[in-house]
Amino acid sequence: MGLFSEFKLLRPVTAENFQDAVNFLVPLEHQCVTLMSQLSENGRAVFPEGQYRFFFLLGGKGKQNEYDGVLYLTRTGMLLHVFKKNTDIESYRKEIGRLCSKHRIYCIMGDTGHTSFLEQLVNRNISYAVNYQLMTITDLDELCFFSPSSIIIDGYSPGIRQCTSADAELLLPLQGDMKRKRCFFPAQA
Repeated sequence: MGLFSEFKLLRPVTAENFQDAVNFLVPLEHQCVTLMSQLSENGRAVFPEGQYRFFFLLGGKGKQNEYDGVLYLTRTGMLLHVFKKNTDIESYRKEIGRLCSKHRIYCIMGDTGHTSFLEQLVNRNISYAVNYQLMTITDLDELCFFSPSSIIIDGYSPGIRQCTSADAELLLPLQGDMKRKRCFFPAQA
């Protein structure tokens, strides 16, 4: 009998089925950037052995396309989640509630509707909730809702273009700042 054998709808992610979780998450990556960052190292998916309190796939019968979502609780108490669109989240209420009641959760991070649902199940004041409201761009033409040439800042007219390798030196300071400056939610500050 495993540690999480009491759950019928939640499937623990292990090293053996980690690739199923990755396959489920990749198309939803733009909705769960922080969750994906917990599962990668040097740009590759890596099973986070010992880095979490729990890691579950929701639903499914062993096939990646049958899963409804992922729940991941970091060791510091941040609950990261993502669910497929139109998931009947209510069908998971009892098991997720039971699971969350066994852990100290300080922050919930994911899309707005599901974050609100999970806040109800945690049944205590959350120090911090982050509702993803991401903008995705599939075509640069979508950005042309204003004319950049009509804006002049200090004699410079900004523009929007795709980066090239020649821009790397200009962009690297941004990456360095990101690595040096970390944001912590209030419970961990």
